[in-house]
Amino acid sequence: MENGDCLDMPLGRHFAVLAKFYFGALTNKLSQIELDRYYSILLLVHNSTEPVTQQMISCKLHIDKTSMVRIIDNLVEKSYLKREAKPGDRRCHQIELTEQGNMIIPEIQAAIDELNNQMMQGISMVDRGQFIKVLSIITRNLQGLPGDEIEFEYQKKKPNTNNS
Repeated sequence: MENGDCLDMPLGRHFAVLAKFYFGALTNKLSQIELDRYYSILLLVHNSTEPVTQQMISCKLHIDKTSMVRIIDNLVEKSYLKREAKPGDRRCHQIELTEQGNMIIPEIQAAIDELNNQMMQGISMVDRGQFIKVLSIITRNLQGLPGDEIEFEYQKKKPNTNNS
């Protein structure tokens, strides 16, 4: 697709295509881990300097509460996270990495760093910083607008085995 072919497309469409390619490449880089998504949750829990709750993850990553419960259930089932009722408030759950979760963090971080560098190849460090700054401004501006909640989930497609 040539540069000028999509100038009349909504900006969000460009972001959706970028996300599709990015997460496809990241999933491929991390194919040896029995987890094809939710890397950001594991990194957020790992990098937090304060106790992490489901509510905190939900707010920081803009994931609705219902999906958050399902995602945490999945990560607990795969032994990457553990969830415990917060002392004094049974409705609030603290989230921590398990030993298995901690073991894969360096691999996840290395894959993200490598992919980010590959993705930004040919872009100066100054321009990279400006790009992130502009994305943050765009995000803030959009958060202030009324909008419907939509769920964005990426999953690796199952190979098409239909030979017809």
